[in-house]
Amino acid sequence: MFSKEELYWVWLAEQLGADSPDFKKLYKAYQDPYEIFRMGPADLDNSSLDVGAQARRRLADKDLRRASEILDACEQIGVRILHFGDPKFPQQLTEIQNPPCLLYYAGTLPDYEHRFTVGMVGTRNMSDYGMHNAYRLAYEMASAGALTVSGLAEGIDGVCAAATIEAGGITTAITGCGLDIAYPKHHGKLMNEIVRSGGVVMSEYPPGTKPMPYHFPVRNRLISGFSHCVIVVEARIGSGSLITAKAAITQGKDVYAVPANVGTGAAEGANQLLQDGAKFLVDTNVLMQKYRYLFGDDHLRNRPRNLPQKADQEALERYGVIGKDRACKTVREPYGKADVPEKRTERKEPAAVGRPEPEKVAPTGSAIEQAILKAMPDGEPVSADALQIEGHSLGEVLATLTALELTGRVRKLPGSLYLKK
Repeated sequence: MFSKEELYWVWLAEQLGADSPDFKKLYKAYQDPYEIFRMGPADLDNSSLDVGAQARRRLADKDLRRASEILDACEQIGVRILHFGDPKFPQQLTEIQNPPCLLYYAGTLPDYEHRFTVGMVGTRNMSDYGMHNAYRLAYEMASAGALTVSGLAEGIDGVCAAATIEAGGITTAITGCGLDIAYPKHHGKLMNEIVRSGGVVMSEYPPGTKPMPYHFPVRNRLISGFSHCVIVVEARIGSGSLITAKAAITQGKDVYAVPANVGTGAAEGANQLLQDGAKFLVDTNVLMQKYRYLFGDDHLRNRPRNLPQKADQEALERYGVIGKDRACKTVREPYGKADVPEKRTERKEPAAVGRPEPEKVAPTGSAIEQAILKAMPDGEPVSADALQIEGHSLGEVLATLTALELTGRVRKLPGSLYLKK
């Protein structure tokens, strides 16, 4: 179940959009999304925060229906929310330019701060050479205790995620669409395997968001943001992998590249990175030894486990990453062990929050019904605990709220919140 605070976080994320340059300014000033929700147009216009004109216009919209629908969708598929300021929010992401307001996730959050985390990216149109090296590097690093992060794209990204799982490691996949959508479609099985194996899938975009081309460059800053270093296996000039590498450099991270065959399209980007100063990588032992000094023997072992011969192709076919018989499916079942509520009675759509219609006056009811409706604020969700009705217990209040919901005078929101209609 979601809290009232999370409702306002989702509202704020939707109003500002991904990669917002205004979020950090607002958070520094207020910390609480409800305080931002309460601000009127005059407050924003007169503010010294230097918030953009588009953000000011969108923040003036106080309709919570979209946020409520998103939370409903999250409950149905087992997706949770991790907002900025939460103790579990990764410290690495707070330090990047334009950090996410919140992340939608399914699975288990690892301890990013105290584990060596490697971003692994590469081309969608990989060669056999690139596929084998991506699998080998991810497998060896995961077997040594490193966490891997990828974008779960076709090609190298999917290979790295599958190799990490096969090595018994933990991976984070950051998608450019809602977590109810597998992109590419045949990665639906891989997404569920990531969650089942103790990893996590994440997105800055709510359920139902389609994979639009402009989402992926925005997403790439998060791959590098999570990571202590980024490895580019194969990449073409101008590819998204090079955008991730550029973001890593901007964030002060080391970038490594695997040298590729000169003259092939997939080699040009990685080799260009090496010419521009990226570090040369063919042996994971070098990488492990460097970062063992930071993370110690508890998290990184002395030597990685070697990859069994031809294990990469067998595993990748099993996970649906390669092969002719890949199942094309979207993710429809709830993830992992996330709490999914029982099927609820369908409810009528509420009037826009903050704009109650005059005719929506509650009909005469019992004394406790009238008292509850009088105590509920207009246009603002409230919990049952906050409704102190003299002479009536919390159980009576809850029972009456249910009756009011059935008669259409109150709408129940995620997180056991109620909104007067």
